Amino acid sequence: MPRGGFVRPRQIGRTLVALAVLAVAAAAWLGWTAVKARRELEAARTGVQQVQAAWLAGDKAAGDVRLASVQSAADRARALTHDPVWAVASRIPLAGQPIRTSQGLTEAVQRLASTALPQLSVAADLQPGQLMTATGTVDVARLAKAAAPLSAAAESLDEVQASVAALPPSWIPAVAGARRTLLDQMVPAARSTRAVAAAARTVPPMLGVSGTRRYFVGFQNPAETRGTGGLLDAFAIITADHGHVTMTRVGANAQLPELPAVVPGVSAEYVQRYGGGGALELWVNSNLSPDFPEVARAWSAMWQAATGERVDGAVALDPMALREILRATGPIPVPRVGSVDADQILSLVFTRQYTLSADVTQRKGVMLGVGTAAVRALLSGRGDRGQVLKGLTAAADAGHVLLYSANLDEQQTLDDAGLSGAVPATAAPFAEAVVVNAAGSKLDTYLDVRTDYTVTTCTASERSVIVTVTLTNNAPDGGLPEYVTRREDKPVPAPPLGENRVNLQVLLTRSATVSTATLDGAPLPLSAPTGKLPTSIAGGDAGFLDQGIQAEHPSYGLELELPIGKPRTITMHVSEPPSASAPIIRAQPMIRTVVTRADVSACR
Repeated sequence: MPRGGFVRPRQIGRTLVALAVLAVAAAAWLGWTAVKARRELEAARTGVQQVQAAWLAGDKAAGDVRLASVQSAADRARALTHDPVWAVASRIPLAGQPIRTSQGLTEAVQRLASTALPQLSVAADLQPGQLMTATGTVDVARLAKAAAPLSAAAESLDEVQASVAALPPSWIPAVAGARRTLLDQMVPAARSTRAVAAAARTVPPMLGVSGTRRYFVGFQNPAETRGTGGLLDAFAIITADHGHVTMTRVGANAQLPELPAVVPGVSAEYVQRYGGGGALELWVNSNLSPDFPEVARAWSAMWQAATGERVDGAVALDPMALREILRATGPIPVPRVGSVDADQILSLVFTRQYTLSADVTQRKGVMLGVGTAAVRALLSGRGDRGQVLKGLTAAADAGHVLLYSANLDEQQTLDDAGLSGAVPATAAPFAEAVVVNAAGSKLDTYLDVRTDYTVTTCTASERSVIVTVTLTNNAPDGGLPEYVTRREDKPVPAPPLGENRVNLQVLLTRSATVSTATLDGAPLPLSAPTGKLPTSIAGGDAGFLDQGIQAEHPSYGLELELPIGKPRTITMHVSEPPSASAPIIRAQPMIRTVVTRADVSACR
C-alpha cells in the first residue's frame, strides 16, 4: 500500500485533541455568554415593568429614560445569543433545543423593547386627571389621538406573545423558567393593552366626539335574577356630547312607558325564545336572555316604540358597579335613608330597602335615588378619578357593567374586549348556567351556583363530557323581610318560608348533544311525553329539559324548586365535536360569585 495511504496515530491524536479543545472552548463560550445574556434579559424584563409604571404614573420623562436602558440591555442580550458559536450550536440535535429557545427569548424581548414599548408611551398622556376634568367631562379628543399607537402596541404585543408561546419549553430548567416568566408577564400586558386600545377607539365616538349620543341605562337588581344579571329596577336616559354626559330622564321601573301591543325592530329569534315569558310585554322581563346585546337591542326598540325617541345604545349597571363608584366618590345622599357609602350600598339594596316602607312607590323611590345619586356623583367628576376608572374596569370585567352600541364597528370592539356581555358565538368548548328567578322573590341574594365541566373521553371523532350544575339556596331560615321571601307565583300549597324557585338554562358547545341527564341522581327525560307540557306547580320540577338555541349554542332548561340548604344538581352527559382545548365557562353576573371548574386531563 502506498506510504501516503496511512494516517499516522499521532496525527489522529492531534486532531482529536484539537476538536476537544474547540468543544471545550465553545462550551465555555456558550456558558459565559449565556450567563451574561440571562443577566441582560432579566434587566430588560424588569425594566419593562419600570417603564410601564413610570408612564402609567404620568412621568413620561422617567419612562423614556428607562426605555433607553431597556433597549440597550435587550440589544446586548440578542447580540450575545446570535454569534457564530450560538448559530452552530443551535443546529445540534437535542442539545441545540435550549439554544434555540434562548435565542427566541432574546429576539422577543428586543422586539418588545424596540417596537411595542415605544408605542405605549402615549399611556403617559392618558392619566385620569388629564382625561377627565373636574366637572366630569372626558377629553375625548386626547383619547381618540391615542387610539392608533395603542392599537399598534396591542398588535405588537400579541405578535411577541405568540412568538414566545411557540418556543418549545426547554429541558434546561433555567431556560424553561425564563420562557415561563416572560409569558406570565406578557399575557396580562397584552390583555390590558387590548382593552385600553379598544377604549380609545370606542369611547370617543360613544361619548359624542362627532355629535350627540343618547343611551338607555338600566339599573339591574340581581336579588331577583334575570339572564343579564337582575331585575330592571330603575332606568335613566343619558346624553353624551363631546365628552360631557348628562342625565335627561330618570325613573323607577314602574315609571317606564307603557309598551304597545307590537314592538317593531326586535328579531324573530328573540321573540320566539323569550316572547312567551313576557319579554316584550313587561319591562321587568325584558332581559330574560343572557346575551346583553340582544337585550339592549330589545330595550332600544321598546323605548322607541313607546316614546318615539331613538337611542344609540344601552348600558346596564348593578349595585356592585355602584359600589365601585362610591368607593371613589365617597358617600351619597339618598331620600329617606340619609348618607350611603360603598360599605352600605349592598345591604341597602338587597335587604334594608324592604324594611323601609310597605308602600312600593316609596321603596322604589329609594332605589331610584341610590342609582341616580351614584351616577350623578360619577358624572360630576367628584372623587378620585383614577379610582373611578379602576373600579369600573374591575366591575366591567365581572359583568356588573355592560355596554352596547348600535354602531356595528363599535359593538364589535366591545364584544372583542369582553365588555358587551355577549354570549360568544364560538365553536370552542363552552358551558354556561343561566338562572332566572321564577318565584318573584328576592332570594337570589343567597343563591350559590357552581358549574363543573369534566371530559371523560377525548378522541379524534368526538369528546365526551359531563356538565354538572349545582344550585344551593343558602337563605337563612328566618329574620328576612317579608317582601324578600314573598312568592309572587303564589304556589299552592304554600312552600316553607324561604324556599325559592328558578328557571335554569344550560348552554353547551355548538353542535353538542345531550345523551342522558339526571336531576339529583334521578333520570331526567330530554323531551316531554306525548301531549304533555312541563309542570310549573310549586314543590315539583319540570319533568324534562326544554331545548332551544342561544347564540348558536344548544340550550337545555327546566324549572327547579330550591329548598333552603338542599343542593339541586343537574348532571348532563354531553357529546361534543372533537377538541383538546379547555372550555370557556361563562359566569352569569350574580351577587355571590359563580364557581366554575374544568377538567380536560382526559385529552392529554
